[in-house]
Amino acid sequence: MTDFEREQSAASLALCGHYYLDLKMPERAEACFSRSREVNPIHATVERLDHEAESAPARAFEKLQAEVRKERHPGLLRVMAAYHARAGRSQEALRWLDESLRMNPSQERGMLLLEQVCASLGDKECLKHYRDGKAPR
Repeated sequence: MTDFEREQSAASLALCGHYYLDLKMPERAEACFSRSREVNPIHATVERLDHEAESAPARAFEKLQAEVRKERHPGLLRVMAAYHARAGRSQEALRWLDESLRMNPSQERGMLLLEQVCASLGDKECLKHYRDGKAPR
């Protein structure tokens, strides 16, 4: 297995853990997170915080801030953007999402969130600027 394949497997296992938490199956979630952490712990952290930001946003925000201070990982930045988007702070979400997508432009979930944030802003040029790589800094 290549390094890329191992990273993708770790990310997939962490996402599996997120889905099991959504289904209220914490034992199965922990099994997925544990296997993901063996390869790279950041993926499990991202998905745990993503789930928590969806289910208990106030509690998740402090944890998310602490993790972002430790590591500016594109997944953590995307989760921070999603947190702000859910709270109706589209401009703040866009700021976090911009940094996340600059670090990893191929994030499917980041691009989907970008479409949602741009739509909420009613800015027809927003998405075009990001796709063309001309987003304002």
